Amino acid sequence: MLTPDDYAQMRDDLAEMIGDNRVEVTLRRGSQTLAAQGARIVRSGPRAQQARANASSAARAMVIVYGTPEMDIRRGDRFTLEGTLFEVGFVRPSRLVGTVAEAEAVE
Repeated sequence: MLTPDDYAQMRDDLAEMIGDNRVEVTLRRGSQTLAAQGARIVRSGPRAQQARANASSAARAMVIVYGTPEMDIRRGDRFTLEGTLFEVGFVRPSRLVGTVAEAEAVE
């Protein structure tokens, strides 16, 4: 069983990972724009292959968003990264250590 010290160490590890390549993400939720939040965004190559609707469609870019446990992010939020618009499709429910969300490039 994990102890409070274990969770604290994992939060510290996640904060260090985010700090290695931190970006400021400005999420849009409907007509509302949220304040910028620090996060780490990594491309998710194998997931892009799973996003194909059929053999003739192009794969869409998928990313994983890592943030603090308090990160304000929800399914349906949108953000732009390097000129590409992404939409959050899933936010993992457990936030004991940090926030992990999946987003997909939208056309």
